[in-house]
Amino acid sequence: MNKWIKIILVLLVVLPVVAVTALVTLVKPNDYKPEIEALVTENTGREFSIAGDIELSVFPWLGFEVEGLSLANHAEFSAEPMFKMQSASARLKLLPLLTGKLQIAVIEINGMQATVGLQKNGDPSWADMVAAEAEDSTKAEAADAESDSQLPDFSLTRLSINDAALHWLDHSTDSATVIAPVNLEIGKAEAGKPFPLSADLRLRQKADGVETAVDAELESTVLLDGENGQLTLSSTRLALDANVPGLKAVQGEISVDIKALLDGSRAQLSNLSGEINGLELAGQLTASRLTAKPLIEATLDLGELNVDDFIVAEDGADSANNEEELSAAERQAQREQLNATVVDVSPLKALDAKLKITAEALKASGLTATNAEIVADISNGVMTLSTLSVDLYEGGLKASAKVDANAKPARFQWQHKLQNVQAALLQEDMMEKAYISGTANMDTAITMAGGTVGELRSSLGGNGSLAFLDGALKGINVAATLRNAFAKFKKQPMPESDGEVLDTDFSSATASFAIANGVLNNPDMLVESPLIRITGEGDINLVNETLDYRAKPVVVASLEGQGGRSLDELDGLPIPVKCSGELAAPDCGTDFSGLLKDQAKAALEKEKAAAKAKLEAEKQQAKEKLEEQKQEAEDKAREKLEEKAKDLLNKWR
Repeated sequence: MNKWIKIILVLLVVLPVVAVTALVTLVKPNDYKPEIEALVTENTGREFSIAGDIELSVFPWLGFEVEGLSLANHAEFSAEPMFKMQSASARLKLLPLLTGKLQIAVIEINGMQATVGLQKNGDPSWADMVAAEAEDSTKAEAADAESDSQLPDFSLTRLSINDAALHWLDHSTDSATVIAPVNLEIGKAEAGKPFPLSADLRLRQKADGVETAVDAELESTVLLDGENGQLTLSSTRLALDANVPGLKAVQGEISVDIKALLDGSRAQLSNLSGEINGLELAGQLTASRLTAKPLIEATLDLGELNVDDFIVAEDGADSANNEEELSAAERQAQREQLNATVVDVSPLKALDAKLKITAEALKASGLTATNAEIVADISNGVMTLSTLSVDLYEGGLKASAKVDANAKPARFQWQHKLQNVQAALLQEDMMEKAYISGTANMDTAITMAGGTVGELRSSLGGNGSLAFLDGALKGINVAATLRNAFAKFKKQPMPESDGEVLDTDFSSATASFAIANGVLNNPDMLVESPLIRITGEGDINLVNETLDYRAKPVVVASLEGQGGRSLDELDGLPIPVKCSGELAAPDCGTDFSGLLKDQAKAALEKEKAAAKAKLEAEKQQAKEKLEEQKQEAEDKAREKLEEKAKDLLNKWR
């Protein structure tokens, strides 16, 4: 039994007995104050004092009251006492004590306060007391186990704890948590029978200049079963009103039945139900092996969860403006700070767990999903997310993950498959406007290892692919944009729109990627459209958040299919576009001067080819003419020879 519990028992039980003895021997109880103070001081190693008087009354109720109790804290921890109490009083029947029965009318404790926590080195403020207690605990362990298993024959009419407080000081993180006031009321109670309990408290925590506040009320029916070593809280109602940084005000009420073993090894929450900020939830939880390595088994159904009912929305415009206002040096400093952030997964080694969370509907930032399910298992320092699935906009997402806290450094794995998600529907919900339509599919598998964000980024590796089918760029006419840009470059009048449509259709957009050492490489982007073909390749460095990417749109022969005029001057020519620099502020541009050079080069090559073809044609024509002349000459020579032969033949006749 802990030392502080023994102290309270001394105050509430031993002191009345001492008082009775004093009365019997006609000795004033206050004469024993120095002995009591010395006894507690000797056993705790902390100075103990009773500032007020000990007052007694006798028959038929033995009444006891004491004021101004104080137990000093560790000198280097806090000047505030470790424990203090304004007053405590109790009334119990004297005669039943002679038969071993404890009949208490009222116990009232006012202004009880504890100030404890962690020292700068992380040790608890009571560490010196624990060391002193350890010697005695082994000897008393067997006796305590025997006595704790049986509850005494007692009855209680009322117990009141008023205006209590717990001050938790963490000097290692310079944070403070105050639970005050705490009020607790227990109604009529008897051994082996259920009794009512009610309590309320207020919690305040302050760390790094940020304050968290929680107000709670509790009502329950309690049963202490000493024979089976079990505590039961039935029909427990918990009402909450909390203000947490980054969250909207959290208000709600939860009902639950609780069973726990008195040795602290097991607890069970069943019939859990309630409503918090409009969210209806239900589930159950079992915690076992609590005195060793805990095992937590829980199922939770979140019904229709709207994250926006809990999280304070960030002003996107202000965030974007702040991002743009930052200098390159400031953005670099932010990246370095983020990369230095420690990612600690060691708590996974401290417990095992089996968790299942479901939600019929899930909403966040306007995004709507249905049939969400998460199944996770934590065992021996390894967390396995075997199922993460959700239905999204006529498609769905399925993912799995693994975190190994035993590896040095810790290792992470992630895989997901996005199938048949309609992009226009998704954007209309998230941004109230669709900028691109089509069906999206994506496969990704990545691994990483490290103890900081920077190490995780640097070790990131994996691969994936993306396919976007039968879509359109909404509100953008690529043909008109190219014509206007080219006309501006050539200092020509802007062409008239002639009622051109503001969309650009594409049949597919595909890309694959590989990641190594935190650098994503895409070698084969391809966008196919009736108007334009776009190829692209490049790198995105996820460690320093930079990119180097090149794309080459190629105009097709006719752009009239989208309701516009043709752009014959650019027909078949790649239009080089390059983006480089920081991801937060990339430098992108079209190289029209290079385009004109390519165009002039292509025209020259075309002229050369035409000239060569003409020359070849002329050569062929000359050759053919020469052959004709040669044939004519041969024919004429042959005719002359035939005539001469004929003349000679006539002469011989």
